Amino acid sequence: MDYLKHEEFFLEEAWAVYESYFLNKSDFIVKYNEINSLENKSEFLRVISRYHYLVKDLTYSSLKSHGLELDFVSATHKFITIIALIESLYHEAKHIDFYEWLMRGNTFPLSKEELKKEYKKYKDEFGSRKSIIHFFSSLDSDIITYIQESITLLNFKNASLNDKSSIEQLSNLLYQIRSDFIHNAELVVELSDVSTIAKRNEKPYLFELSLLSFCKIFELGVLKFFNIKPDKNSTLLDYRGFTLLQE
Repeated sequence: MDYLKHEEFFLEEAWAVYESYFLNKSDFIVKYNEINSLENKSEFLRVISRYHYLVKDLTYSSLKSHGLELDFVSATHKFITIIALIESLYHEAKHIDFYEWLMRGNTFPLSKEELKKEYKKYKDEFGSRKSIIHFFSSLDSDIITYIQESITLLNFKNASLNDKSSIEQLSNLLYQIRSDFIHNAELVVELSDVSTIAKRNEKPYLFELSLLSFCKIFELGVLKFFNIKPDKNSTLLDYRGFTLLQE
């Protein structure tokens, strides 16, 4: 798809997503035109138009449930789509398969345990996990703090020991949620409008992060990725009554 060939059309799609972030459409287009290359402009339009179609403007429902929206199905598909779009932002990095990566060093022979360690290093360098960690770690500090306060590792024996995780740890958790769906078709139940306790990697977490808030975090992250500064961040009160971002 040549996004720049149909630039006017796709800018309308992007504006539908970002209308609340800018004073007016003209100001948004000025900021868009400051993107530093035609390739990056095309990439911005690609990511945001797909996000608009597959997440922002899409509702999942079932005829068997009389057309009622299925929140957990919707959250699952939209979460996986957002994670896939994040991964696609970093597609330019040269991929090397595990065997080629091993052959770059003089590491042979390897024991089973050593091979596991090398594979972890490889995944950290070239896996999808790295893209997710980089995206969330690059967010503004107030958004990172919000994420940290919205996902808590629980200690049932002593609530005072409930853990405030680093953004890298939470990025790994989001990657795990993605992988649990990709490999085991486990639904995403965490992004709800009520507080939810879920277990991932045998660890219990309290999630107070709605799908709406997660979408806004992604929208702001994409602007940050392309060095676009919004005029305003549009106040969003999450279901707990906390302000996510101030204008």
